[in-house]
Amino acid sequence: MLQESIGHLEQKLSNIHDETKRIELEMKNRQPVIAQLQAWKKSFNRIKTLECTYSDPDRLKNRGRNIY
Repeated sequence: MLQESIGHLEQKLSNIHDETKRIELEMKNRQPVIAQLQAWKKSFNRIKTLECTYSDPDRLKNRGRNIY
């Protein structure tokens, strides 16, 4: 009974190890796509920030002068 339980646990551990290796390989293979997506997201966020800045009605006021 104990041997069966240990064998079952070892099989589960082996399955988890195999799945981990498979996922690591998939991530390695998809790394170029992930890098491009991250670059796109960074660019998109910069564009969004610029659009918010351009739509700010106060952007032309107080351009470097101190307000007294």
